[in-house]
Amino acid sequence: MASGAKKSQLGYLQHTDIIADGFKSVGDWETGTAKERPGYALAHLLSIAQHEQGEVLQGLIYDDERFQWWLKLQRGALASSDDTAINDSTNAMHAGQSDGSEVALAPLVRALVPSLQLVLTSDDETDNADFRSDAPDRLVLWDYQKRMDWIQKAADKFHDLMQGEKSGFMMDYLHEIKSWGDKPDR
Repeated sequence: MASGAKKSQLGYLQHTDIIADGFKSVGDWETGTAKERPGYALAHLLSIAQHEQGEVLQGLIYDDERFQWWLKLQRGALASSDDTAINDSTNAMHAGQSDGSEVALAPLVRALVPSLQLVLTSDDETDNADFRSDAPDRLVLWDYQKRMDWIQKAADKFHDLMQGEKSGFMMDYLHEIKSWGDKPDR
C-alpha cells in the first residue's frame, strides 16, 4: 500500500520498504565518498520522513475525523487573517459592505493561532527565516502529499544549509540535539 494511504490497521512499527530504504541510505553513506555522502544523507532524511508521516502519523492522527475538525478550524482561522482575506475585507469596507471588524481581529487571530513552521535548528522556534521553513498558506495539513511537499522543501533547505557556509552552525545544532539523549526524562 502506498505511504499516506488510509490503512485498516495501523502498522507504524512494522518493517516497511520505506524504512528499509532509509536504513540502506545509512549503509550507503557509511561506504560512500565525501562527495556522495550528502546525497545519501538527504535520501535517508526523506525516507524516514516519508515513513513517519505516511506510515505512522497519517493513520495515527491525521485520518482521525476529530483531529481533522481541529485542523480545519485552525486553517479557517488562519485563512480569515491572511493577506488575501484582509485585502478582500478592506475592499469590502471601502465599498460599504463591511464594518472592518474582521480586519481588526486579524492580529488577534494570528496571535492565538500561530503559523506552522519547521525549525531547522535545536530551538523550538525561530524568527530567523534562514533556519526555518514556513508552511505554505492554507496548507491542508491532513493531506499526506501536501504535507510531504512542504517537508520536501524543508529537507532541501536543511540539505543546503548543511552544504553551505552555515554548515558549522548546523553541526553545532546537531551535536546539541544528540546530547538530548543523555538527559534524564522529566
